[in-house]
This record gives sequence, structure tokens and C-alpha cells, in this order.
Amino acid sequence: MGLTRSGDSAPGSVAQGAALPAVGVEVSTDMAAVDVPLQVDSGVFTFDLRGRMRQRVEADPEEPNPTRGVRLRTIGFHLEGTSADGTLRVTFDLDGADAQPASRLRVQQAFPPVIRETDVLPLAMTLDKADQPPLTLHSASPAVLTATLRAFPPQGDDYQLQNPVDFVTPGSDTRVARLQGLSLKRGATRPLPQ
Repeated sequence: MGLTRSGDSAPGSVAQGAALPAVGVEVSTDMAAVDVPLQVDSGVFTFDLRGRMRQRVEADPEEPNPTRGVRLRTIGFHLEGTSADGTLRVTFDLDGADAQPASRLRVQQAFPPVIRETDVLPLAMTLDKADQPPLTLHSASPAVLTATLRAFPPQGDDYQLQNPVDFVTPGSDTRVARLQGLSLKRGATRPLPQ
């Protein structure tokens, strides 16, 4: 008779507490972030952002057991807000279709449950400034957000941006803006302060 330590599991099994959603399920979550620093040209603005994210669970070719890991296809991403000084409005959306999804959900420990989510998101950003036409920029490389969860979908969990994200005009590699950081709550979010 063998003993199993906390966090160990028999090969191919996962405790109920660490169950992943079934392949084909679509999950939609609210998002909110406060004091998000965005550098535009030589100035830095802060934003409170709100939005929504929608993902579809898919089989992961790198993980044959869907109880241990799945792929997440982002089918919708939208965050928007106005700068603290009121002069600039920003909108972040998914840049095109997530044709080759790189986002993953992995069980790291069955009991107590620990699930790691990594979201890889190519983004388009639109800047609206009074008396100027809107400016749409594209991320030079994807934003990578990570979170350690007890369950999925998230229940007000924190997601952290792992890399500053540079935004460029189409056909250029000259940086116009940089998302310097992002600490995002997903799931049961509270209203942002007015």
C-alpha cells in the first residue's frame, strides 16, 4: 500500500478540485484594472480599465490528457478606459483572430488545486484624443498575462502582465506607445471607483 503526498496524484488522474473545463466550452469573464501606466510619446498616462474576455477551451496537442492541460482560444478581448486627467481614451482589442492560439491552462497541483493560466494576446490599441482622429496601433509582440488559480473560470483572480508591450503603427517598427504594466482582475470584479 503506497501513500500519496498532498499534491501528488496517480498518473492520468486529477482531483475534483482541480478539474478543467471540457473541450468546447466557452467562458466569458469580466475584467477590471486600476492605475494602468501607458506611455504615449514622451508622456505617461494612467488609466482605469474595464472590459470582457471570451475564450473557447480546445484540446492541446502538447498535452494528450485534457484533465491535465488544455489550450484556450481567445475569441473576444476588450478593455477600455479614460486617462486619469481625462485627456485620452484608450481601447484594447484582440488584433484579428486568434488563429494559432498559444494560451494554455495547466493543472500544476491536484490537491489543493493549483491551476496556471498563461494568456498570449496580440492586441490592437486605439487612442482617442480630443480634436484628433483616432489612432490605431498594433502590439509589436503579444501581451502575456499569467495567473495562478484555484479554479477556472477565475473568480476575481489577479492576472499580471509579464512583459511591457510596445505598440506601433501598421507597417512600422517605431514605438508610439508602451503598455508598461497591467494588473488585471478577472471574474467576479467589483465596480471601479468613480
